Amino acid sequence: MTDPTPKTIAKGVYRHTKSGKLYEVLGVALQTETNEQLVVYGALYESRYELFARPYEMFTEAITLDGRAVQRFERVEHETKLPIFITGNQSKADYMSRMLGIPLAHQKIDLDEIQSISLEEVVEHKVRQAYERVGGPVLVEDVALEFDAWGRLPGPFIKFFVDAPNGLENLCRMCDGFANRGATTATVFGYFDGVEMTLFRGEMHGTIAQTLRGEHGFGYDKIFCPDGYDGKTRAELDSADDEKTYTAMKPFVALREFLGTLQKEGLS
Repeated sequence: MTDPTPKTIAKGVYRHTKSGKLYEVLGVALQTETNEQLVVYGALYESRYELFARPYEMFTEAITLDGRAVQRFERVEHETKLPIFITGNQSKADYMSRMLGIPLAHQKIDLDEIQSISLEEVVEHKVRQAYERVGGPVLVEDVALEFDAWGRLPGPFIKFFVDAPNGLENLCRMCDGFANRGATTATVFGYFDGVEMTLFRGEMHGTIAQTLRGEHGFGYDKIFCPDGYDGKTRAELDSADDEKTYTAMKPFVALREFLGTLQKEGLS
């Protein structure tokens, strides 16, 4: 059997588009029994296997992901510490990249959540778990809503209240009987690359409405009235004020500066 003409592939770091995991391509090998050419690559994360091999055509082919045609493996031109944003929501991922001005790959992963009223502890646990699954730098986000009258509660448990039957209405009722209906919404982003752990916190104070109001937003936007907006819930705000409050309660500026530094390090 005559050996086929060798196929070529650029060596270097590649990202598996579906999982976001990084690999180093070593070259193309020949399966001498079948004359099939295989791309040989090694994982850049902890793996039970030292090397992997895929048929050349499979490694280099395009696939459909979230309705878009993308390469199964994309070459990373510059090795970078930019993270994969952990979310299964394409719109949320696109909005994150737009607000940061930095394109981020994203990946859906189901993560365990520890039972803690500390948002930072919850995020740290999730980002470490995400890193173990992805094998590279990751970014996670979580939120909390703290009622002044209830100390730090519901805190990070807010998602369970929101998702419960009549959850938003019941949250309003939790403040009945208290003179103070004040509340703080908080967001923490967590970055971890296996060595460096960095957390970013943003928050905004407001009040809890007497009942649901507004047609926009998500989560608890229909009951949270940010200070300084005439008692309107976030779901009642126009697009300009919605974005203004959103960027105030999420630490985009600090995160943007941090990721910008990582980008420069990758290009140097």
